[in-house]
Amino acid sequence: MTHHLSAKSDVFSFGVVLLEIVSSQEPLNIHRPRPEWSLVEWAKSYARESKIDEIVDPNIKGAYHAEAMWRVVEVALSCIEPFAASRQNMIEVVRELEFALIIENNASEYMRSIESSGSNHFSSMVMERRIPPPTPSEPSPILSQMAPPEPR
Repeated sequence: MTHHLSAKSDVFSFGVVLLEIVSSQEPLNIHRPRPEWSLVEWAKSYARESKIDEIVDPNIKGAYHAEAMWRVVEVALSCIEPFAASRQNMIEVVRELEFALIIENNASEYMRSIESSGSNHFSSMVMERRIPPPTPSEPSPILSQMAPPEPR
């Protein structure tokens, strides 16, 4: 909107890419109704009505834990806030995505344990959290593996 590049404009762009991945939709589609040409506006309209299933690519429906996907969509929506000051920074975005991954991994482990043993060990798995979340003082393991960005 301002035509100025900043860390917050990168966050917005990341949110659009995240929506593209989740929905398998293009960022601009003139075949949708006029107010929904933009992927951002299209996704927001469904999010306002809590219709996440309409946002998620039909080819992956049922292949994810709903809570984890909700978190991913919420992260994407927080990235595309119209005002830059309202957007999270990338460290917060990565941390939220890591939490979504923890939920997904725990749910996947639970399903595997049910399939293999037929018993319910989910509550103990959740309590011990197989993949511990990073603490605020501890840097994200994903961020520590990333190379610093190249200057523009």
